[in-house]
Amino acid sequence: MTNPPDREVAIFSVARRLPAAERAAYLDRTCGGDAALRQRAEELLQASEKAGAFLRESAPGAQRPVEAASEADSAPTVPSTLPAEQIGERIGRYKLLQLIGEGGCGVVYMAEQEEPVHRRVALKVIKLGMDTKSVIARFEAERQALALMDHPNIAKVFDAGATNTGRPFFVMELVRGIKITDYCDQNNLPTRQRLDLFVQVCQAIQHAHQKGVIHRDIKPSNILVTLRDSVPVPKVIDFGIAKATNDQRLTDKTLFTAFEQFIGTPAYMSPEQAEMSELGIDTRSDIYSLGVLLYELLTGQTPFDAKELLQAGLDAMRRIIREQEPARPSTRLSTLLQVERNRVANHRQTDPLKLVHLLRGDLDWIVIKSLEKDRVRRYETANGLARDIQRHLNDEPVEACPPGAGYRLGKFLRRHKGPALAGSMVVLALAGGIVGTTWGLVRAERARQAEATERAAAGASETKAIAQKRVAEAVGTFLQQDLLRQAIGTEQADTVRRLGGEFEAKDNPTIKELLNRASTELTPEKIEAKFPRQREVQSAILRTVGDAFQGIGEYAKAVELLTRASNLYREDLGPNDPDTLATMDNLAQAYQSLGKLPEAIALLERVRVARVATLGAEHQDSVNSLARLGWAYQAVGKLDQAIEMFEQVRDSNLKKLGAERPDALSMLNNLGLAYQDAGRLAEATKLFEQVREASVQKLGADHPDTLVSIGNLALAYKAGGRLPEAIQLFEQVRDGQVKKLGADHPFTLITMNNLASAYDEAGRVTEAISLFEHVLDARIKKLGPDHPDILYTLNNLASAYQAAGRLPQAIELLEQVRQARIKKLGPDHPSTLLTLNNLGWAYQEDGKLELALPLLREAAEGMQKREFRHDYAAMIVPNLSGCLERLEQYAEAETWARSWLAAVKEQNGPESQLYARALAGLGLNLLKQQRWTEAEVVLQECLTAREKTQPDLFATFSTKSLLGASLLGQKRYAQAEPLLLAGYAGMEQREDRMPCGGDVRLLQTIERLVQLYQATDRPQQAAEWKKKLP
Repeated sequence: MTNPPDREVAIFSVARRLPAAERAAYLDRTCGGDAALRQRAEELLQASEKAGAFLRESAPGAQRPVEAASEADSAPTVPSTLPAEQIGERIGRYKLLQLIGEGGCGVVYMAEQEEPVHRRVALKVIKLGMDTKSVIARFEAERQALALMDHPNIAKVFDAGATNTGRPFFVMELVRGIKITDYCDQNNLPTRQRLDLFVQVCQAIQHAHQKGVIHRDIKPSNILVTLRDSVPVPKVIDFGIAKATNDQRLTDKTLFTAFEQFIGTPAYMSPEQAEMSELGIDTRSDIYSLGVLLYELLTGQTPFDAKELLQAGLDAMRRIIREQEPARPSTRLSTLLQVERNRVANHRQTDPLKLVHLLRGDLDWIVIKSLEKDRVRRYETANGLARDIQRHLNDEPVEACPPGAGYRLGKFLRRHKGPALAGSMVVLALAGGIVGTTWGLVRAERARQAEATERAAAGASETKAIAQKRVAEAVGTFLQQDLLRQAIGTEQADTVRRLGGEFEAKDNPTIKELLNRASTELTPEKIEAKFPRQREVQSAILRTVGDAFQGIGEYAKAVELLTRASNLYREDLGPNDPDTLATMDNLAQAYQSLGKLPEAIALLERVRVARVATLGAEHQDSVNSLARLGWAYQAVGKLDQAIEMFEQVRDSNLKKLGAERPDALSMLNNLGLAYQDAGRLAEATKLFEQVREASVQKLGADHPDTLVSIGNLALAYKAGGRLPEAIQLFEQVRDGQVKKLGADHPFTLITMNNLASAYDEAGRVTEAISLFEHVLDARIKKLGPDHPDILYTLNNLASAYQAAGRLPQAIELLEQVRQARIKKLGPDHPSTLLTLNNLGWAYQEDGKLELALPLLREAAEGMQKREFRHDYAAMIVPNLSGCLERLEQYAEAETWARSWLAAVKEQNGPESQLYARALAGLGLNLLKQQRWTEAEVVLQECLTAREKTQPDLFATFSTKSLLGASLLGQKRYAQAEPLLLAGYAGMEQREDRMPCGGDVRLLQTIERLVQLYQATDRPQQAAEWKKKLP
């Protein structure tokens, strides 16, 4: 039998790995119109099937001696009439106990050696039907390769020989373990521990390279993790297709890999292996495969999906491996569906956002350098790769990305000066797409357990893997068939017909429209009919689509579907199952977005308690639950509790991760925002400044994460009245994000929105309006007209119109936002109440107090129902009081002011900036009622608080003027004068940081000084001050 042509062998080698149902389509694509090629490939597949049946049946027969084969003959020999080895049979001094695996050309048994030592070993013998010249050469090469090496992370070779029928075998160390990816996921190893294992693998491969051996088939199933004294140890196995890299001969027989014949796993194959040219394979091919392994350890995915590679056809597969650039790990992770992102993150004891941050930077660079198409650009050695991982773990500069001087200096300072507090950045993530998952089964028994227990555990793991794969495939099919196919005109027409015209066909439907149509198939009756008694599939689909609705801002629909999903998970898996708790967590976020904060907090409390009980308080999932609970408490105005929670999370992350790891930095940002909301602006600003410094040193000044951290600092400066500094930083961030991310990226649009708001406050109204209008147009194009962010932008634009005196336009926009928010969020949602407040304020500015008052009162009463536990209350209640005062309804205004003051004192404490602001509001009300003595008491308390916490703010000097006014009303001129003079001087010096309405405060102070000097018979001074009035 002659050797088949190279191309048909290559096609056969790919097709035989595909499921039988997919082979015909693959052959159609690959063979095209070449009928002869198609026929030869099918004959090879048929022969392979027969050989497989023969091996299973162990039919008797005579095996031709290996040496009798022709040197050119690579086809299988005549099948043996002797049976395959049976359990209990002996090969030399080894008794076969159990079949534990099959390699490319060999069968591996667990065997018992009885002398000269008693131990269990792995015995590998060539497969029946595989005794070709090239296979025997590869088999013997593996034995010789292993014999050359002595390394703790490479399986040792003890013995070699031949069976009674002449088939070679060798005996090696029995590795009791499971493949490295399964071990990491089953034990939920954090990224750092995964990297520690990977470094040991690199060191093993380096040892092989130093012995002149390339592995050429590095993949998870060839790296088993075993336990030694309870410490995980990776072991590299299966050098079955190893190749010599120097002049030594691994075997006396020919070691030859046929041209265009794939040996190895395509997903792990280097571009030069896929090239199949005369270009020699060297050690850098293993570096590429190590890069793929690292990619999978970090993200749970390979750079190119193995199944998709096989289905693409030979030529397309080779082209993908040779030419297509893989996504960076952080990018790949951020594009997964939320359910998959959550699964990957949970296996690494973190949440998706933090995992993306962790991968972004050093680890992205290291992986991409390992996966370079041009092998000259890869790491030269496996040790070089391992050293770069160690540099990353030690917070040293990595080789993978040429760092600038600032980057190196930052690394050096952190190593030698110790940890410093740092903040993080607010990151938005959009879920998209679904990826197939390749599920591996346990390959060998778990260490130190009885064999029966090991087999049971392996079976359970296999069952779980199969079930999870089935669920993932069902979800993927639903998304493709029921969701995405709705974009096709014929599918839309069919849906319209079935639903009786509930939807109309569109040429280019939005994601919201597609989700709405798909969700019609998710009623309890329909989903049960589609997936009968497959509750795990139903819950996964409901959860996935619910998360998608939340992502586009359809919170009510998200709550509906996530509630059903969490109920199914709880009934089937129990209340403390990770999927149950993760779905409840997502449901709580939907409730919070919908403004149903009590429901959100109740769910988050339950999730937190369950995770602490099952995982422990220090588990990352438990820590993350505490953080989310902190955000909810912050939203309802329980700032003291929120800060306490954020500080606990900060301490936990610092303890486990260090001061400047991205996971630890992220919580510092949240803590800073809580400080700011609680009026602890100085602490917030200091924290954000540390965030900026740490981000610049670690990532560089123009890194996207650094730019976001600078944006957070700009927000703090803006809140503190430092508008020129805030605007400068916002403009810096905007320019950097446009360059790095693009002008329409969500982060860029957020920065532009914040910059426009700062322009508005600084009186640069024309620039503010222009920028708000740009952001509005960009967001509508990017997100669609119904997205919640559009309403926020419309609200901001209306504010700018109002500041520019374009009140009719402002009112028109606010009425539009009001109706949309009532429809989407309900009348009691905090955002709806804020819109009522803004619309009332606009009517008030337009002189239509009769229209303004009911709107402002409705907004304030909505906050009162919430016990003022929302940060919007700080705007809404004072605005109502101001409107009532303009209508001279001082008593009602005072009632609201005192109620607000009591709520703030209870919730935020008497030391907070918000409490000082509430005191100022009540004091101003009492001044207007000419209740001078009562006003003095209130304003003195306010000034004392502000001088203690914010001595340099404009508001502090405004309070001095108000206190002077209370003394002026009591005719205590000598005490009033220094307060009024100091108040005026301080406000005038801070004119560049003057808040909205500050000019009125300045003019009122001048008027009080004129009044004082006239009352004390000092006309010249009164005249001088009168000149300052407009």
